[in-house]
Amino acid sequence: MLHHVLRVVRSTRPLTKRPTQHWLSTTTTTTTTTTEEETPEKKIDALLGKAWEANLGGNHSQAESAFRSAVVLQTQTFGPKDAETLLSKNNLGAALLNQGRLSEAEPLLRETLQDRILVLGDDHEQTLTSANNLGQLLKQQGNWAEAEPILKRAFVGSLTSLGPTHEDVVDSAQNFGEVLAMNKKWEECESMFKQLLAQCERAYGPRHETVHMLVHNLDVLAQVRAAQEKEQ
Repeated sequence: MLHHVLRVVRSTRPLTKRPTQHWLSTTTTTTTTTTEEETPEKKIDALLGKAWEANLGGNHSQAESAFRSAVVLQTQTFGPKDAETLLSKNNLGAALLNQGRLSEAEPLLRETLQDRILVLGDDHEQTLTSANNLGQLLKQQGNWAEAEPILKRAFVGSLTSLGPTHEDVVDSAQNFGEVLAMNKKWEECESMFKQLLAQCERAYGPRHETVHMLVHNLDVLAQVRAAQEKEQ
């Protein structure tokens, strides 16, 4: 089995999107403030921190609960198509997918991908992440035909924007390559891996773990192809 990657993504920006405001009364010497704990932004920060820690610990059920609460509060505070709301929706879908709850994850991941295309554009990194995760779900459903163009989109977009040796590009190639193999598109799959292998060898040298992984994938691909052709 080729290596595959599901992406749960943490925001690269500070979680609190709007500064906490403080009010000082001009009529008394008593300071009146709205504490950070009382703001929606602070609550969102706490929920996302909890979700991220749960995800890192492999507690996908707890991550799901925290991401779900964050999505509700982010939708109320920032709107349903805010980039950070969509980030949490992607991660909620990934948490469901990690629990094998495909029927619940599918509409969420589809909706998030479409919203990110509209809000962020086709080639934005987060849009490509959504494509990757939806493609992963379709693979798990055995829907190889629909998964292929979606994962190709994620791979080509990542390759164009990040370059061939970036970690996300290699991850996307792994996922796309698995679908190509399942669809018996041997030559296309082999060509893609060989091109990435040559570029990674030039960048990292022959002993790098990414190079070893790509060599392994080519070996597995050859074995699977030989077995399939022998059966025919």
